[in-house]
Amino acid sequence: MNDKETKKTCLMSMEDIEEENVQWLWYPYIPYGKITTIQGNPGDGKTNLALKIAACVSSGTTLPGLPVLEPQNVIYLSAEDGLRDTIKPRLQECGADFKRLFTINDNGKALSLTDERIISSMNESQAKLLIIDPIQAFIGARTDMNKANEVRDVLRPIGKLAEDYKCAVILIGHLNKAQGINSIYRGIGSMDFTAIARNILLVGRHKDDEDLRVFVHTKASLGPQGSSQAFRLGGEGGLEWVDGYDEVTADDILYASKTQKGHKETKLDKAVEFLRGYFAEHEEVESNLIINMAKDRNICKRTLLEAKTYVQGISSQKRGKVWIWVYEKGGADNDRESA
Repeated sequence: MNDKETKKTCLMSMEDIEEENVQWLWYPYIPYGKITTIQGNPGDGKTNLALKIAACVSSGTTLPGLPVLEPQNVIYLSAEDGLRDTIKPRLQECGADFKRLFTINDNGKALSLTDERIISSMNESQAKLLIIDPIQAFIGARTDMNKANEVRDVLRPIGKLAEDYKCAVILIGHLNKAQGINSIYRGIGSMDFTAIARNILLVGRHKDDEDLRVFVHTKASLGPQGSSQAFRLGGEGGLEWVDGYDEVTADDILYASKTQKGHKETKLDKAVEFLRGYFAEHEEVESNLIINMAKDRNICKRTLLEAKTYVQGISSQKRGKVWIWVYEKGGADNDRESA
């Protein structure tokens, strides 16, 4: 076969490709056949949420907004928490069916995302949910998670596995330490972690109640953006869902992560509340005008500009020689002024 014939056999006509609808484990948060990322700061409830989902899938227990599920097999890979003293007790609290929950015995050889043992375990279990917690522990010692080309090579097999087995894959990830940027850029490592995930859920503490956790749907590539879901840890069922917090934003969670129990209001807190209050009633304002308004409240320009990065939806636009701050609810990352 010559080179010309070889190239011809690689072509696929779109006419020959069958369309199919996206199937969902939990609509609109977690699709089958795709990768979903759950990310947040340490101790804010990422693993608890993942364990609750795993328990519900294994036992057929309902999730918010869903009818009763059909019990399915689950594989849970954990590198940070002990299986005996942490993972299994939490799953038991959540009502898991242990006959349908599996992990992989690494026999002293660390697992990685490209490990054949993951594929063979999927073959054996026919699991419909695979959870990897945390992602950075399974990318392999020789992979630089900040290099896009290396990350892409190790993530591609997991994406293919999800598609081939029609399995929902959840990757648990920490946030980076950057402050004041859009939540979509807060995932640790290369942006390819964000790019390959079809859905991203951001987990954090509620700004007014440190004991309340909320997850916000920050990336929704295959369906509508779902409402935020709140929960408390512990109690009957290991995790208790709480109604009434569907309007919580990623902005609220990221800002709340700066405040701790007993935290006293700072100048930054005051500036954030000032901007939120102003833009609750206005859509735009001249930059110099709002800076002067802030000065009247003893908020300096530098603090105001930092606060602006915490209020998602405010962008800076130059009209002629004048900078305008424009607010759009649910808007993208903030622009930087040259002034």
